[in-house]
Amino acid sequence: MERSPHTAVKDAIKIAIDHHGRRNELVREYVFDLVARYATSISVDTESGRYFVSTRDKEIGRGLFARGAYDDLAILRRVVDHLRERTAGAFTLGGKTFVDVGANIGTTTIAALTLFDAARVYAFEPAPENYRLLRQNILANAVEDRAVAVQVAVSDQSGAVELELSNWNWGDHRVRAAAGFPASESHATVVSVPAATLDDLVEQQHIDLDGVALIWIDVQGHEPSVLAGARTTIGSGIPIVAEYWPHGLGESGVESLEELVRRDFGSWADVKRLDELGRMVERPPAEIGELRTAYAGLAFTDLLLLP
Repeated sequence: MERSPHTAVKDAIKIAIDHHGRRNELVREYVFDLVARYATSISVDTESGRYFVSTRDKEIGRGLFARGAYDDLAILRRVVDHLRERTAGAFTLGGKTFVDVGANIGTTTIAALTLFDAARVYAFEPAPENYRLLRQNILANAVEDRAVAVQVAVSDQSGAVELELSNWNWGDHRVRAAAGFPASESHATVVSVPAATLDDLVEQQHIDLDGVALIWIDVQGHEPSVLAGARTTIGSGIPIVAEYWPHGLGESGVESLEELVRRDFGSWADVKRLDELGRMVERPPAEIGELRTAYAGLAFTDLLLLP
C-alpha cells in the first residue's frame, strides 16, 4: 500500500530528528526538500529558540533547518566577546537595547533576546514574507513584549524604495538602488516598500540611544545608505556591525563605505580575521581600503565599526 505524502513527511522528520539523537545535516536537507513539496513553512528548534522558516527559502531557511544554527549567532558571540574584552567586562547586551537592521526572519533578533538577555530589540525588515515570519518567530519565542518589528527598508532618505526579491534566497533581497550589478532572473520580482533613515526611526520609535548597546546591519549592499542616514545615531558612539560584501556593494558602494568609515569611526575590525590568539584586531580608519583585495569575488565578511 502506498504511503500518503503526510505519512512520508512524518517518517522522514522522525528519522532526521530522532535517529540516535543526532542531527544529520544531509538527512535534514532531504526532509526540508520533501516538506517543501507539501507545505510552505516548517519549524526548527535551535539553541536560541524556535524558528518558522519558508520552504521556498533555500539558503537561510534550508540552512537553519539542516544545521540548527546560522552564522549570525557565531558572529554575534565573537563581537560581544571582543567588546567585553576592550571594556574590561563592562560591555553587555543584558538589559540594553539591540537594533537589527535587515532583520530577515529574526535569527539575530531572537538570539539577542534569548541568549544575551537584551531588554529590547528593534527589528527592521522590509520584505513582506520575511517580515511575516519575523513576527511569527517573535511570538513563537514569547518575546513579543521585548521586540518591536517594523516593516521598513532603512536607507539614506525616507519615502519608498524598490526591493528586488530573490526567488530562492530570502537573505538576498536587495534595495534596487544598492545593487552593484543588474538584477538576474532570480530577482525578477520587485516590490515597493516603505523606507526611512535610521535617525528618523530612532525618533519615531522613541529609541533611547544611551541605552543602545549594539547596532547590527545586514542589507545586501545597502549598508552605505543605512550609515549615511544615521549621522546622529553614529555620533552617539554606539558600536555597529555591518556586512562588507564588495560584490554586492559595487565599486561606488565600496568607495562610499570606505569614506564613511574614515569620516565617522575611530577604528574597525574584520570579524572574520583573527590574530594568533584568536582575537579580533582593531585597525585605524585609514587602512579600510586594504579590505578590497582580501574580499574579491563573492567573498564577504562583517565589520565591527567603533567610535
